[in-house]
Amino acid sequence: MKNEKGCEVVLRSEEIAFLQEHFCFTQEVSTDSPGMIRTSDLFDEAKCHLFLSQLSALLGSPSLKVTASQFAKRYVYLAILPALYAMSIWDKQLPVYTENSWIESDFKQGRWLPRLRLERLATSSWRGSREKWRDQVLHNLFAENVTTIWRALVRVTGISASILWENAAVYIFWLYEKKLKDLDQQKRLQAFKDFQYLLQADPFLFGETENPLAQWYTSKVYLIEEEELIRVRQTCCLYYQVNAEGLCCRTCPRRAKTLQSEQQVEKPMLLKM
Repeated sequence: MKNEKGCEVVLRSEEIAFLQEHFCFTQEVSTDSPGMIRTSDLFDEAKCHLFLSQLSALLGSPSLKVTASQFAKRYVYLAILPALYAMSIWDKQLPVYTENSWIESDFKQGRWLPRLRLERLATSSWRGSREKWRDQVLHNLFAENVTTIWRALVRVTGISASILWENAAVYIFWLYEKKLKDLDQQKRLQAFKDFQYLLQADPFLFGETENPLAQWYTSKVYLIEEEELIRVRQTCCLYYQVNAEGLCCRTCPRRAKTLQSEQQVEKPMLLKM
């Protein structure tokens, strides 16, 4: 797409600290170990297969398909969420380009909790039309990054793209509906408009023929055991296959069938753009 030039800026120290605290961002280089990779190497099927095989051993995963789903969830948290946060709250384009980023291994209490490292921190903010700048940010993030990685995972493992996209949607909805709710009114309104735009954006920005997020934005239902309204997933992320107790996620359709009460439903809200 046509490049909408922005004003070059740098991340402030407090912004870097925020990314480190909330989105598993790091500036430290890990030693060469299983579970780390330059993000662009995921496009190489041989390297992608090796990475997922090593990660399967770390997770105790029964298949590359299960591993791909768990990795995708981590990648959403590492790359997509901070990029959207920076766009909506700081008006900055976080340079999470695949050739500029590394997935660095990190372990806590035996769990694989990777971090994202960017080689260059120079970024840009909008000038002129924020709408055109936002389209560029979203195209760079999804069409040139996430969608390409999802397709590589599908080719290597045979996993359904629907699982990967719902993995992304779940975290994106959480970001805009929960994490950003305590911001000041002006920032909250801008974030809400960005969220609504994402749900109705042209599929071109995702490199797809249909908007891959919209179908997952469904009504929430009241789950008795959770005692709150939950948006139940339509696909299973397969987490129960790497969980020692075989437990499902709280939004998993496998468990929601027995917990759901249809007496309370919260409909999704969309603005006309």
